[in-house]
Amino acid sequence: MLALFSLPGRFIKLLALGLLLSQPALAQQMVTQPQGLGLVPLPHQVQVHTGTYFLPQKISIYAKSTAERNVAELLKGLLEPLGKTVALTTNSQTAQIRLVTEAMPGAEAYQLVVDKAGVQITASAGAGLFYGCQTFLQLLPARPAATTGVPHVRIMDEPAFRWRGAMLDVSRHFFPVEFVKKYIDFLAAYKFNTFHWHLTDDQGWRIEIKKHPKLTQISAFRKETLIGAQQQFKTPAEFKYDATPYGGFYTQEQIKDVVAYAQKRYITIVPEIEMPGHSVAVLAAYPELACRPGPYEAWTQWG
Repeated sequence: MLALFSLPGRFIKLLALGLLLSQPALAQQMVTQPQGLGLVPLPHQVQVHTGTYFLPQKISIYAKSTAERNVAELLKGLLEPLGKTVALTTNSQTAQIRLVTEAMPGAEAYQLVVDKAGVQITASAGAGLFYGCQTFLQLLPARPAATTGVPHVRIMDEPAFRWRGAMLDVSRHFFPVEFVKKYIDFLAAYKFNTFHWHLTDDQGWRIEIKKHPKLTQISAFRKETLIGAQQQFKTPAEFKYDATPYGGFYTQEQIKDVVAYAQKRYITIVPEIEMPGHSVAVLAAYPELACRPGPYEAWTQWG
C-alpha cells in the first residue's frame, strides 16, 4: 500500500481503470469514444464537430452565483499551471469560458459545449459545473503553450452512481495533510464525490480528541513496524521489525481544513473510526476499557 501511494502517476492510472471497470455501462461505451479525446470516465454523450477553439494567453471566466464563483476559482487555479493568466468576470460577452447555472435533469449533470464562441459549461448546481470543468481540462494538452487548442465538442454527462468513493488508510501508513489534499485532487479529477478516511485501527489512532488526550499522546504511535507482508510468513518466528518508532495524528484544525478543502471540490468525507473492534491502539492508552487485563500497545503487526 505504501509503495502504491508513493507513485502518484501509477495511482492515477489504477484509479481511472478501477472507475471504468466499476461502471459496466461506461466500460462498454469505450469503443465509441471519439479518437484521441481520452475522457475518463467516458461521458454519456460525446459529439465532436469540425473545428478547434484556441484559448488565449489571458482568459476570462464568467461566473456570477456563489457556486459558479467557487468553481471558477478552482478552474483558475488549475489553468494557471498551464501558463494562462486567468481572471473572473461578470460580463458573459467578454468571457472565453462561461459557467452557467440552469435547470438540468440531475443534480450532478452538466453540458459542456466548445465552439467558435468559446467554452460554456451548464449545470443545475456547483457539482455539475465542477465535473464539466474536469472534463474540459481533460481536453487540454498537458503542457503549457501560448495557444491551447480545444476541439469543438458537445458533451452531455451525469454520473452513473450517487456514491463514488475511494479509501485512504492513514492508520497503518500515516500521510501528511499535503498528501491527503493531493489525494482529494486525484479523486476530484475523476469525479469521485466521497472520500473514505480510515483514521483509526489497531496500528494507530490519527485524530485529535481533546477530551481524551492519551489517544494522541500514546495511541497515535507504535514502537516499530513489521517488515514485509505478514501473510507471507509461516510462523511469528519469521517476523522481523524495523526498530523505528512510527506515528502521527491530525489536529482538529487540520481535520477541519481538509474537510473544507474537500467540500470546495464537492467531495464528502466519511471518517472511519472503529469501536469496539480494531481498537488495540486505544487500549494502549485506556486499558481500563478492555475486557481482559493488559498491558496493551499499538500493534506493530498488520493483523
